Amino acid sequence: MPLAAQQSDTSPTEHCRFCLMCRHVCPVTRVTANEATSPHGWALLVASARRGLVSWDADAVDRLYQCADCGLCRAHCVTDQPLPDALIAARAAVVADGQAPAIVAELDERLRRGGNVYGEGGSVAPDGRAPAALLVGAEAWCRAPEEVRAARRLLDAAGIEYALAAVGRDDGYLPWTLGLHTTAQALARATLEELAAIGARRVVVLSPQQRHTLAYVYPRLGAPLPASLDIVELAALLAGLVEAGRLVLRPLALEAVYHDPAQAPRLGGRGDAPRRLLRAAGVATREMLWRERRAMNAGASGGLPWTQPALAAQMARAVLDDAARAGAATLITDAPETLAHLQAHADGIDVRGLYTLLAESVGNGQ
Repeated sequence: MPLAAQQSDTSPTEHCRFCLMCRHVCPVTRVTANEATSPHGWALLVASARRGLVSWDADAVDRLYQCADCGLCRAHCVTDQPLPDALIAARAAVVADGQAPAIVAELDERLRRGGNVYGEGGSVAPDGRAPAALLVGAEAWCRAPEEVRAARRLLDAAGIEYALAAVGRDDGYLPWTLGLHTTAQALARATLEELAAIGARRVVVLSPQQRHTLAYVYPRLGAPLPASLDIVELAALLAGLVEAGRLVLRPLALEAVYHDPAQAPRLGGRGDAPRRLLRAAGVATREMLWRERRAMNAGASGGLPWTQPALAAQMARAVLDDAARAGAATLITDAPETLAHLQAHADGIDVRGLYTLLAESVGNGQ
């Protein structure tokens, strides 16, 4: 089984425990300045635990759960070592042994009971069949509903026929990254069943994290999408529609920085579409130092807001500080989970969602 194979793969930690070549891009190391919480440090921890040189005591488990699962170490590895997968496999082993932090068991219970960790609503059944499905998820529905409304307005304006999927239900990423793989499998299969019921040939996702989850995580959970089902990020879809003249945007008088959200560095080149959309909407964009393939993770992934809230807040403030140094008073991002996390920690910077901004710009161009 893919999951079992993933859990038994130890080679990345063997290779990475001696290497420091990706240390400079790790967003956690950048804010902790601690070698123990670097890719090299985590690899050494897991390899040492496997050899019986260290035990999974509270301190070791805490360090294991400080990885943001952002993929930057692998994206900058010349030998493409899947270290994030190995660390998630170690988390799964810690969960199986009953040694995970108490919050992880609490989150598991919430996910199993209500489909999300927010205690709000739960999953809503699909509202019909359509050639496309808009994957909503839990974060967007519960923490950034304005982005869902904006996405719908944009798709409606372009004449796209679609139905909603995974409304208010976690898509499986959070339990996957926490090591709760049985729960992640159940949520992934629920999403696949909804997509089949909708009859969609295309699934439109709101963020790079959702794309990463469907394309990369689901196969490792033994729940791959059908080969006939295309995955497209909403930003890429909208950019194509604007350039084809099917969606018209009025110019906005705004100067801002754009933040490449969680998981974007795993998907090389995906940052071009949102920047094209901002140019089409007349937004004058400045660039932060940490961007695109080297984008600083804001602390919204890896389960950090739940397991490491102080670290997640530090990482959010590091992104906001980078935006301030770029000289813009507004930061724009296009992922509901990153948007909500940055808004919760914004101080002096206006953090806005790309889709809400674009929905304000929809017009006839006259």
